[in-house]
Amino acid sequence: MKEGGRKNERVEKKCLAEELVLIILYSYIWGLNHKKYNMNLKSFKVAAAAMVMVGMVFTGCTGEDGDEGPAGNANVQSDTYTVVDTDWSGGRATFYHAGISQSVVNSGTVQTFFTGDSITSETEWISLPSGNFSYTYKTDSVVFLTPGFAGANFTTYYKVVAIASGSKIEGLDESSYEELQMVYGFED
Repeated sequence: MKEGGRKNERVEKKCLAEELVLIILYSYIWGLNHKKYNMNLKSFKVAAAAMVMVGMVFTGCTGEDGDEGPAGNANVQSDTYTVVDTDWSGGRATFYHAGISQSVVNSGTVQTFFTGDSITSETEWISLPSGNFSYTYKTDSVVFLTPGFAGANFTTYYKVVAIASGSKIEGLDESSYEELQMVYGFED
């Protein structure tokens, strides 16, 4: 177990202990009032429960902040597709892409890159359209196109980056995969 997990357990135990002390204290105070005002047991329980809930609301515990999450942007989604010769039909290969929402279609942007080389840290991603390779997209899907022939008879790799309108940055060269990756912080 990570050290952060143990800290959170200690914070939760401390918080629970503080709440139990408050419950006991409220019960004791209400118990004294119960005798003084001659409340019946049902009224006492209702009043005690109300006081406990009020006490918990105003004395909520807080834990320590967690570790910093990975860099990135929730409004930018990047996926890589491996397209083999059997994926092509009539010069088209269609794939599901959850990041292409109706909002992205209406006012965001989708940028697509490809390579015929194996993917490594040194892969050069070529912006589409380029030569015989292009693409189109609609909600939840991207279509890779090779007009004029049935499709690639070798394996190609495509990188699709869907950017919501609120995350678009003016002046950013969206045709540069490296620039998009650097600015938005997604991984290969």
